Amino acid sequence: DDDKRNRAYMLMDYIAGPNLETLRQQQPEHRFSLPQTVRMMAPIFDAVSFLHGQTPPIIHRDIKPSNIIVPTADGSTVLVDFGIAKEYNPDSTTTAIRRCSPGYGAPEQYAIGTNTRTDIYGLGATLYALLTGLVPEDAFYRMTQMSNSNVDPLEPVKHFVPAIPLAVSQAIERAMAINSNERFATVREFWEALNA
Repeated sequence: DDDKRNRAYMLMDYIAGPNLETLRQQQPEHRFSLPQTVRMMAPIFDAVSFLHGQTPPIIHRDIKPSNIIVPTADGSTVLVDFGIAKEYNPDSTTTAIRRCSPGYGAPEQYAIGTNTRTDIYGLGATLYALLTGLVPEDAFYRMTQMSNSNVDPLEPVKHFVPAIPLAVSQAIERAMAINSNERFATVREFWEALNA
């Protein structure tokens, strides 16, 4: 806090290294293998689980490959860019229109407000991109298409990469459910489903 200038500042460490989006683009077919993806995402799942375990929970609201850095120093991934993170208050809603990244933002970020399951959607969308090489269909587009035809245009991960186990593909689909109540209740539950 800077009372003299009537400002508050948020300081974040600078982490040298490429982000996962840059690294993804350098991969054959712009995607990683399942073992690589699981290894890189393990620290991110731990970090988001820690954030959600705070009182009140902290929601990142912008999980995507370009917000995950692989430090040149040790290589263990780090979640960055907490610019739109917020404390979760179940008695209030915060709309975040245009405050989410197309393909990675959950449907509620376009309308009703966010909660911890918003980050579960972002984790699912990130896994989707890392494993398929494709940015998933945007949630707003998905909602529009579903209201017109009742068909979700989001193709399962297994459709693009048949070698992916069905359980992993289904876990990612569940994490990216349009209705937040159909997603996993916790990050830990999602992680366990991915590793079952």
